[in-house]
Amino acid sequence: MAVPYMMLSPLIALAVTAVLLLALSALAPRQRVVAAVLTVLGLLAACGLILWGWRTERTVFGGTATVDALAVAFGLLGMATVIVTVLLSLPYGTQERWESGEYEALLLFAAGGMLVLAVASDLLVLLIGIELLALPLYLLAGFPRGRETALRYFLLGVVALAVQAYGTALVYGAAGSTQFRTIAAVAAQKGGDTLPLLVVGLALVLTGLGFKLALVPFHQWAPDAYYGAPTPVLVILAVGTKVAVIAAFVRLLYGAVPGLQSYWGPIVTAVALVTVLVGSVGVLLQREMGRLIAYSGIAQIGLVALALSTGSGAAARAAFLGLVAYAAATGALVAVLGIIHHPGSDRRTVYAFRGLMARHRGVAFALILALLSLGGIPPTAGFAGKLALLTAALNGVNVWVVFVAALASVATVAAYVRVFLSTLPPDSHPRREEEADAAIAAVRVSPLLLITLLAVTLVTIIAGVAPWVIGWSGKLLGGGGF
Repeated sequence: MAVPYMMLSPLIALAVTAVLLLALSALAPRQRVVAAVLTVLGLLAACGLILWGWRTERTVFGGTATVDALAVAFGLLGMATVIVTVLLSLPYGTQERWESGEYEALLLFAAGGMLVLAVASDLLVLLIGIELLALPLYLLAGFPRGRETALRYFLLGVVALAVQAYGTALVYGAAGSTQFRTIAAVAAQKGGDTLPLLVVGLALVLTGLGFKLALVPFHQWAPDAYYGAPTPVLVILAVGTKVAVIAAFVRLLYGAVPGLQSYWGPIVTAVALVTVLVGSVGVLLQREMGRLIAYSGIAQIGLVALALSTGSGAAARAAFLGLVAYAAATGALVAVLGIIHHPGSDRRTVYAFRGLMARHRGVAFALILALLSLGGIPPTAGFAGKLALLTAALNGVNVWVVFVAALASVATVAAYVRVFLSTLPPDSHPRREEEADAAIAAVRVSPLLLITLLAVTLVTIIAGVAPWVIGWSGKLLGGGGF
């Protein structure tokens, strides 16, 4: 069997760059700018190779991997989240005196896991992709010296991996293969003694994926992990993981078991609704921004799962638009957290934004746009994404379920309004003495942070005013729709 080098070329580019970064960490541990430039170049090379080598739809490695429009779209979005993470990490790491190389190499290994998940058409490849993504994230969540929250994240992740591996074994026992196309043929029969075994195995595999997506009740790790993670890591932790796993989620449900939609559809719907409700309530109760981002992501991924429970192609396209909107808004929010960051301190309460409107109106305006998008307020990308997701859900989900999910999503606006009010001058709201030093400190804006903030803010505006641009771009880059 010939080796499909064109398909592997993005992964090779990431691996080669990661090796160079590890060499740099040993030879020149303080060259953070060089490490960041090299990392971005490696990621851009991977993006170019995705566009060049993945445009033609085909299945490789004996049916275990598929490159198509879905792989291109989600792969590029995943790479974009890692690029944003790198750009936000350079000023942050410089302030915190991080050494170069190791951190960036971990990001590239995680990016490789994202690409594997985007093309996985086999349960074993899915397992490999999950761990290739998760292992670097366990280290990044506690970087650079390790934290208790990262350890808890790792331990729960190992349990989720065991559950998913056991589910994979059950599916193999029922279908005689781990390839999606073979599983689909067996599932289409909807009969025989192996069907219960197949359904139980599928449920366990979805449990493993549900942990990575932080779906309820597998979400307990997210608030603690986000709370303990360095600020720039929040982008890849909150967005990159979800982008990659949703791609695998779509491939599994739509490619392996579309014939069992009557089984998994109601279960995914129920889990998605509970996830939206828990995420929305959690957002309202948070004051620490890391935990707020965690619960915001839980609520958002609940809406995505609700749409995907219908099993329609429109839901997959809506999921991509919703993830683009969520990625842009979260990237902007994390960028602002990086701007107000103080060396040696990771205090990220909502009151850390105190007086930002008076000190730097441009940054405050970008923050407000991000908050509006997370709340789903028009004309931002968040509104377009949530509207697309809820509309897609109406095609196969009870209208009252969709209404409750929409109502819960709207309720989160109250939490984002609280963050907005904290940007006003200190005299406009009650003082918090414990945040006084952060309130009066001058904002020293890194040009790199400003450029990154401007880029993600433009995505929020463009995708909100003209959401068709996202769909058009996906078709153009992927050579077709998905």
